[in-house]
Amino acid sequence: MILLLAACATGDGAGQGTAADSGQEVQTPAAWDREDDAQPADHDLTVLQDALRSGIAALVVLDPTLLFQAYADSLGHGTESCPGLFPSVGVMTAWSADCTTPEGWGFSGRGQAAWFPSLTIEGRVFAPYGEFINSSTITHPSGAALLMDGSGMIEGWSEGSVDLLRASLLGTFAFTGGETEDWTDPGWLAAGPSVALDVERSEEGSGRTTSLEGGISGAFAEGIVAVRAEGLAVEEDGSCTATGALVLVGEDGQHYRLELPEGCVACAELLRADLSHGDRALGEACFDLSPLVAWTERPW
Repeated sequence: MILLLAACATGDGAGQGTAADSGQEVQTPAAWDREDDAQPADHDLTVLQDALRSGIAALVVLDPTLLFQAYADSLGHGTESCPGLFPSVGVMTAWSADCTTPEGWGFSGRGQAAWFPSLTIEGRVFAPYGEFINSSTITHPSGAALLMDGSGMIEGWSEGSVDLLRASLLGTFAFTGGETEDWTDPGWLAAGPSVALDVERSEEGSGRTTSLEGGISGAFAEGIVAVRAEGLAVEEDGSCTATGALVLVGEDGQHYRLELPEGCVACAELLRADLSHGDRALGEACFDLSPLVAWTERPW
């Protein structure tokens, strides 16, 4: 085929005509001869303020241990043949099935995962330790279902007096059908978000630092469908400081960027980010990031 194309390209063109030969006018469009795409309208500043508040709240409650525990609890109701666990990579176990147990638990898809409240690896104690790669739906006898399509990990450990945690989630996760008496509280899974987020946390005495990169989808306000953290670091050690940025994403592709000043509770200029036309200031929006470090029960 390559030789044939070359021959056609280098031939003398005998017997071949062109549009110009027939008297037709030939127009060759240039790359710059096009109309600019219409820019989606800005959202109202009040809507964006509400979205910031809702988005921060969603990041705070996004606890991956709920997902790990719900998955582990469901496997506790499995049988030897359904879903039929077998050893996988490292400390993970795996399954691949489309079955229902006599008790009424359903397992469809495939997955591999590990979940330990405490685990020692090469002399280091992790509390907790979890990892998974899943594309599965697990159904409770009541009809409630856990959907996992993605991957995740969580590791907590100590170095001297410093407690550290590292976690990530990538994919779409949901719990449908409502709360069940013997399984799990849906929590943040009830919203069924798509997530692409990395989190690191350190804690020493009263000092806490939480760093986030990535975001989460959701209906945070009318027309706002996602919130994303970019280099976000929140630190509490007598006073709360924050650096980085928060980005809101509109349903028509709008991006609104908030560069954070030093304070965790503050107001800053909200920008409409536009690569083609430059950023535009829309007005001040206020935020409170202190919940990311001021908690009584650990998130993440």
